[in-house]
This record gives sequence, C-alpha cells and structure tokens, in this order.
Amino acid sequence: MSRKDEFEKATVFDWHGTLTKNDRSEKPRKNMLNKVEKADKEGDVVVLTSSPDKEHVEDWLKDHDVEYDKLVTRPKGDKEPDYRIKEQLLKKDLEPEYKVTEAYDDKRRNRKMFKEHGIKAKKV
Repeated sequence: MSRKDEFEKATVFDWHGTLTKNDRSEKPRKNMLNKVEKADKEGDVVVLTSSPDKEHVEDWLKDHDVEYDKLVTRPKGDKEPDYRIKEQLLKKDLEPEYKVTEAYDDKRRNRKMFKEHGIKAKKV
C-alpha cells in the first residue's frame, strides 16, 4: 500500500459554472449541490475553487447550505489560466495532504489537467 492510499479522500468542485449556472444569475445547479452533499456524507474532504471574491462566494455557499471543508480562491489580480492555478493548488495544497479522486469542472482544459494527474474529472 502506498502512503497516498492512507490519505483522506478529497473531491474538488469548481464554483462558477459548476455549482452555479454559467451566467450572471449564479443560480445553483441542484444536481451539483447534491453531488457535494453526497461527497460530504461519504466522508470526502470537499474542496471548492472559485474567483477572487471569497466573501461573495462564502455568502452564496451559506445561502445555499453548502457544506465544504476548504475554499480556495484565485489570488486577486492573478491572470494565469485557470488550469495552471488549479494545478498549483493541486500540487501545493492538496496532494501533500489528500488523495484527490474526483474533480468537477465546467472547463475542458481544467478537466484535462486533472486527468493528467490521474484524477477522474467530470464534465458538468
């Protein structure tokens, strides 16, 4: 058994366009909120990624009763492509502590990056 098998299992969810509709309405995608709830109930560490406006996202999550363990936001002013930021997050913050097994994201390039790291990446 590798040391990685002993880590807590984690599932990553993107916020905008994944937990919300991909428009300005920010209406929740009920099916995705159900997946977050299921991952949480199964004991997964639920990691959410979002834009730099952390307070806004935290308020939205609270308003929609979303349980999560970690919220990681893009640094303000950072213009790196999403997949690079998420890859840095994965390498620096998640892989040393968790066994990330699934990721949900609305962007094809982000899903490709997760798959390159052996993570089951699912389209929304």
